[in-house]
This record gives sequence, structure tokens and C-alpha cells, in this order.
Amino acid sequence: MKKNYLLLLFIFFYKISYTQINVTYRSANDNQAWQIIKKNNGNYLVVVNEANRRQRPLIGHTKILEMNTRGDFIDSTILKNDTQNLFIDRLIPISDGYIGLGQITNRSDSREFFWVFRLNKQLQQLQDTIMLITRSIASPAIALDRDSNIIFTAWDVYKTTYFGKITKTGNLQSWKIDSSRLDLPANPIIAQKDSLLYTVLYPTKFVTFDTTFNKLHEKPSTFSNGLNSTLIILNDSTVAISGKTVLPNVQGYRLFFGVSTLKGRTIYKTVYSTSVDTAIWSAWNVSADTTKTGEWYWGGTYNFILGDVGHAPIPSSFILHKLNRDYSIKWTKRYGGDAYYEMYGVLTTDDGGCIMYGTRYDYNSVPKYDAYILKVNGEGLITSESSIPLSINNLHIYPNPSSGLVNFDYKEPLKDVQIRVIDTKGSLVHQVKIAEGLLPTLDLSFLNKGSYFIQIMEQNKIFSVSRWVKQR
Repeated sequence: MKKNYLLLLFIFFYKISYTQINVTYRSANDNQAWQIIKKNNGNYLVVVNEANRRQRPLIGHTKILEMNTRGDFIDSTILKNDTQNLFIDRLIPISDGYIGLGQITNRSDSREFFWVFRLNKQLQQLQDTIMLITRSIASPAIALDRDSNIIFTAWDVYKTTYFGKITKTGNLQSWKIDSSRLDLPANPIIAQKDSLLYTVLYPTKFVTFDTTFNKLHEKPSTFSNGLNSTLIILNDSTVAISGKTVLPNVQGYRLFFGVSTLKGRTIYKTVYSTSVDTAIWSAWNVSADTTKTGEWYWGGTYNFILGDVGHAPIPSSFILHKLNRDYSIKWTKRYGGDAYYEMYGVLTTDDGGCIMYGTRYDYNSVPKYDAYILKVNGEGLITSESSIPLSINNLHIYPNPSSGLVNFDYKEPLKDVQIRVIDTKGSLVHQVKIAEGLLPTLDLSFLNKGSYFIQIMEQNKIFSVSRWVKQR
């Protein structure tokens, strides 16, 4: 059984790492709502990684959008490079901006680099550091230690483990590569935040390191089959962990949720399973989050298809559990079923609900692959949703700033367009609708002096968002 499981894991991760760039995609742009984080002002930053697969060599961009609590996008920033593909794995808030971890790939020679960069609060890039790596690194797990340094671990497809420390100013302070096999391939999770010792939770064990990442000791975990794990620290001695698991003598993957001590003793564990012919896959990045009242949301993909990451031609759904404070399931709901959905994360909101995010592949009449965001309230009722193609385009507004007139530098006609002007509080202050044609010149001289966001929607989907400043 163990050998078969190892073989299955190897085949799966081989598929993820290599087949995605060789299959024929039926959509020009692959957009992944990879991460959502909450800002201090109550809005959200949405990290969308995009690859235009009709162009060779492969072109990859990253777009960071700001979304308000109603689900409206009010600002965006594109990170792109004419000679390299960019991918953000993690965006981490710091006191004066953000630190990002990601990967860069040269289009000329396919060399890959580990990428650390720093943004200010306006999402302007201040600095970056790149380090050459031998193989693609899987999504790193991160945490802050007591000195506000960022500690991360990652692994590549050959099970090489990477450790690093990034200062709160964005400098890569230490970097270590361990070629020994520490564990089965999986996202490692930093479990204990301490300035002296780091305890890393792997699917099969707890491993403690000193501050230079020398392994001190390890202890087996009862979450022996957990992968794609999410961990939330409850207090100094216990953690909640969720992920996916394989049940003995049962076909397919299941979701699990549990509580463990940092010494590896299981306090609570539950597994959600359905019929044997249905796979349930844990959300890739963050599969659980807790509310201010101590309840939990725990999610993943229902009817996940192994090996067809993001593009299976069958219906699937987001599956979401709401847990009581004692971790018992309060309700379970599924969202979707009309396309192939895949969940990357879940994030609780201040109103007691949550945001689910990932991808939606509509394999029907005109196949299309979009980033997808769904907001529900505390009862699980949908309050907003966004399916985002986010085509990278060269649309610019000018002059900017201006005293009122705004032109659009985009020469292709659009259909069913709404041009929306939104103030910094998120209120809609002006709207223009056109059935088809070129974007018109706007006269916004009636607006007060200040900053605004000009949002262009085509067929009810976001096309572009730009910040504009009204003078006088």
C-alpha cells in the first residue's frame, strides 16, 4: 500500500510540474486567483497570475487588484517583464508595504530564479532579489518570527528542500538548500514562531530547526497522509491543521481537519468523505480560516480530477464547511456545478462570512479559463461573485492628472461596455454605457479634486482598472 501511494504521489507531482506547459489549452489566457489578503483599510488585495498560452515563448504576468467589500475592483497593478515570466507565490503584508516571494523564468534559456521583492503601499516595486535555482520551486510556506523576519520553506520536484529568512525590509538574509529527503513532497508549514527555534510541520512529522536551519530533532505526526496543509496557530502549544488525506481501502481523496499540539499529539481530527468515486481536494493554498467569534470555514474542490489541474471537462464545485467553535460541522454547501471549479483558498470576512477563490474553467460552447472569486455570508448565501479574464492589454488613460477630460489609448472596439468612475471610498460617482465601439472621451470636470478609479467592464466582466487624479 505504501509503495502504491508513493508511486501515485510521484505521478501526480510529475504531472503538475511538467505536463501543464505541454497540454493544449483551449483558452488564450489562464488566470489564477492565487491569493487574497486583507488590507488595513478593510479592502482586499487579489493576486492573479496569468499566462498567455497562445504566444511562444510562453508569456506570464502577474496582476494585483484591490477589491472592496462589495466585490468591486477599484485599482490594479501589473508586474511584467519583456524577457521573463513572473509568478507570485506569496504576498506578505509588512508595516510599510508588502514583501513578495515568487519565481522568474527566462524566456530565452528557461533558467529559473527564486524571486524576493518589496512593494510600497501603492504597490510600486522598490527592490528585488533573485537567486538561480535548478528546478521549479513549489509554493513556499511562510511565517513571521518574533523579530518580524519572514521564515520560509519550499521544495522542488526532486524533493530538495529550501530554507530562508527575509528581513522585514525585504532583504534575503539567509538561504539554505538541503538535498536530503526530509519528507514526502508537500507544502511544509511553519508551526512555531520563535526567535530561537523553528518548528516545521510536514505531513508526516514535526521537525525542529535552529535559526540557521540545522535539523535538531523530529517527531512523527498522526496526520500521516495530509497534503496541501493549512495551519493556524491557536496558542503557544496547539495548532489547527487542515488538508487532504487518503483513507485506507477507500478510493479518492478526502478533506481532514484537526487540532494538534506542537509536540505532535493529536487532540481532535475529523475527515469529510463522500462516495468512493468522488475525489475531494483541499484548497491549494489556504484551506481553512477562523472567524472573530471562533467559528471556522474549511474548503476545497468537490469532484477534483487528478492530473487535469484546472482544466477537466467535467462539472465540479467549491465545497465549503462551516464549523462550530467545538469544530463540529455546522453546515456544508457546494457552489458551482456548471463548469470545472478549483479552489485555491478561503478567507474569512468581518461580517462573519468568507471569500472563496480559485479558478473556473468553462468547458462548454467557447471554453474559457478565468480567475474566480465568490463571497458568501455567514449562512453560506452568495453575496457577490467575479469571474475575471483580466486580459493583459495596453489600455492607458491620458492626460493623467487632468482637469476633467480623460482619453483612452485603446484602438479596438469593445462590446457591451460600462465605464465606471469610483471614488476612494468605493462609491460609484459616474457611469457611461456603450453598446459597441471605441471608448469615448470622458468629461469629468464636474468631479471634485482628488483621486478616482476608472473601471472598464466588458459584458459584465472587468477589462481594466486605472487610477486617475482630478486636478483643480
